[in-house]
Amino acid sequence: MKLALLALLTTSARASMCSDAEGMSDEVRKTFLDKHNEYRTLVAQGKAKNKSGGYAPMAARMLKMTYDCAIEKNMMDYAKECKFAHNSYKDRNYWGQNLWMSGGININKTHAAAGSVYSWFSELEHHGVPEENKLTMEVFNNGVGHYTQRKLSWFSNLRGW
Repeated sequence: MKLALLALLTTSARASMCSDAEGMSDEVRKTFLDKHNEYRTLVAQGKAKNKSGGYAPMAARMLKMTYDCAIEKNMMDYAKECKFAHNSYKDRNYWGQNLWMSGGININKTHAAAGSVYSWFSELEHHGVPEENKLTMEVFNNGVGHYTQRKLSWFSNLRGW
């Protein structure tokens, strides 16, 4: 079983790639980052398919994400506990967090990174957001929590993985 954790922090700082500890590699990090930015670009351009059959509203200030090694370390430390549940906000420095799991034992980590980000983003097409793009608890609880977490798009500037 593989567990992918994702946490993002609003900031304008840039981060460098981390050490290859814990089985992470720059290839996997780049996949997480590139897939997030790819899907965020679709939202920014008004090309992200919404459940209604149309498209989610275009983003006004969608910036590219950067990778953060401190967030990776925090998430990897938590992943070692093998719990498929969110840890406390305090334990993750109040960063957002998405979980994803695969049943495969020897899954390719790069494919897992791409698959996890896709599954979070696909909530938009499966559950949708309203035209005014206003995040309410009703919208969040309608099945788009992972999508809105990153928004793969909701914040104007993010760092993370």
